[in-house]
Parts: sequence; structure tokens; C-alpha cells
Amino acid sequence: MSHLLEVDLRIPGIWQKVRPYAESAIEKTCFSDLNVDDLLPLCLSGQAKAWIIVNGEDVIGAGVTTIKRYPRRSHLEIAFFGAEEGSEIWDQHFGDVVEHARANNCDTISMSGRVGWARKLKSMGVPVRTKQVVEVDLGEMP
Repeated sequence: MSHLLEVDLRIPGIWQKVRPYAESAIEKTCFSDLNVDDLLPLCLSGQAKAWIIVNGEDVIGAGVTTIKRYPRRSHLEIAFFGAEEGSEIWDQHFGDVVEHARANNCDTISMSGRVGWARKLKSMGVPVRTKQVVEVDLGEMP
């Protein structure tokens, strides 16, 4: 049985366990808001939290979350989550993410990613509202 644990990236060797999952997840989503080298400083400064998924002594997944507070509500944003078992790990640990969000007075959980994540969450019985992200790259504008 696996467990989701919040980790401190100052502990020697932990970042090296998280990094491959971050690289894979960021590469798959093709988002340019973050690259893997941005994550460590965000976590060390307290702006983000790092998580690992362990099965016994083995790290089988990792993720990073942030909390965004707005005047009317707060969001737990999943910057990325990746695991050896892919989306199947959500069946075991999405409830842990929900508990963390509630403990931090968040109203919603949000994530940007592939369309398959909405399908996966819906198949787990999680009520999902899907919003489309539209991006205009001003560097490509005439």
C-alpha cells in the first residue's frame, strides 16, 4: 500500500527523488509556466509544497502544490503530480489531497493538464467543472 507524504526538499536526496516525476509531468503537459528548475526554489521559499508517494521504501511518485488566495475564495493548485502507476494513483490518494486542501481552508482544487485528468476524476465519482485555458502569447503577436 502506498502513502502520500509532504516532504521538505532541504532533506538530502529528496529533490533527486522528486525531479524525475516533475520533468516527466511538465514535458507531457507542454506548459511553459514552470520548468523543473523553478520548482525547488518555490518549495524552499514556502510558496509551494512538495509531496512524494511511497510504497514501502520506494518513491513511486511525486508532486507539487501551491495555494492561491483571492478575495472571495482560495484554491489548492496542483502544479504537477506524476507516478509510476500513472493516473491510477489518484484512486488511492486524491482523498489525501482533498483533506490537505480543506485543512488549508481552500474552496477548490484546480489543475491544468491533459483532458484525460477530468475523465479520470469523473470516473472516481469526483464532481468536476472543466474550464478551458486559452493563452495568447504576446511574443507571437504581430
